[in-house]
Amino acid sequence: MTLQEIQKKYPNVPPSREVGYGKSFLSIETVKYPELKDVKYLELELVDEKIVKISAYYPKDLNWKAEELSKRTAEVMKLDGDWEKSSSLEYRSMYCGVIPDAFAVRVGIGTRALDTEGLPYVELENHWESFKPNSRRIDAEKEANRKMEEQKQVFKP
Repeated sequence: MTLQEIQKKYPNVPPSREVGYGKSFLSIETVKYPELKDVKYLELELVDEKIVKISAYYPKDLNWKAEELSKRTAEVMKLDGDWEKSSSLEYRSMYCGVIPDAFAVRVGIGTRALDTEGLPYVELENHWESFKPNSRRIDAEKEANRKMEEQKQVFKP
């Protein structure tokens, strides 16, 4: 789904926040959208205005542990893989598919850096697509360094 498709379906969605190299973020307060009533808020990560990551945060009163959340997520999404468990956090992850169509499913309780409320969340991410901005940044830095070295070679004081 693209940013334009999101804005067409949900006209009150705020604009995305561009962070460079084609990457942007969008936070959606779901209270305005009845079809999202069970979700507290959504965060979308976009690359070239296409969604590459969706994080759905649920109200704290869900009262589930990561084990319950991962089991329910696997049932709803019909996932049959094994969850990787974090040794110290309420966090689980599963990787599905084959590159370039592979994606990660993550679930957790209060393990997100910016989440001060300790909310349960489910996250889907297309790793291949989400790494594109980092690759672009690295390529741009290499090109800038190459040009700088080239200028040093021709500079004569």
